[in-house]
Amino acid sequence: MPSISSSRGSTGCTATSASSSPSRSAAAVRHDDARDVALPEALDAVITSPPSPGLIEYHEQHRYACELLGLADERPAEIGGAARGTSFPALAAYTDGVAAVLGRCAARLRPGAPVVVVVNDRRSLYPPILEHAGLVLEERLQRHVNRRTGRRAGEHPEDVLVRRAWPACRGRPSSEITGRPV
Repeated sequence: MPSISSSRGSTGCTATSASSSPSRSAAAVRHDDARDVALPEALDAVITSPPSPGLIEYHEQHRYACELLGLADERPAEIGGAARGTSFPALAAYTDGVAAVLGRCAARLRPGAPVVVVVNDRRSLYPPILEHAGLVLEERLQRHVNRRTGRRAGEHPEDVLVRRAWPACRGRPSSEITGRPV
């Protein structure tokens, strides 16, 4: 049965498991924190679009929908929230938070399973994030995005990063991988 897990504004950790008969499959959507949500034993793929650090107030953007669905406001737990800004400590916390989520997902991937990350990586945070999570880049595609919501309404490029599980760096602190203090 396919399972879809969405975060509560932290970072999207979407886990899917393919069924032999897609027409008879079902989906479960949970409102949880991707850092500690229960994941299936094995994942066939991970497709995610983590938040941009210090850029968009995701909870405020989706407040109306969350209120209609009766979902709690989990703003204090959000990874990369706009209120946290983009200071060195804020970016270090973002890097560690996203790496923790992707590392949890990578640990459950079937051999050769893809990980697709759609992100605006203008600060080049994702090479150390992915290494820390035990993932290696296979392909980087760039797409043009126009009229995005949030603080920036103009055009910008967005990266589509495709990776596969790579156990060599899993569990190492980002400061050890990047040489920068965290």
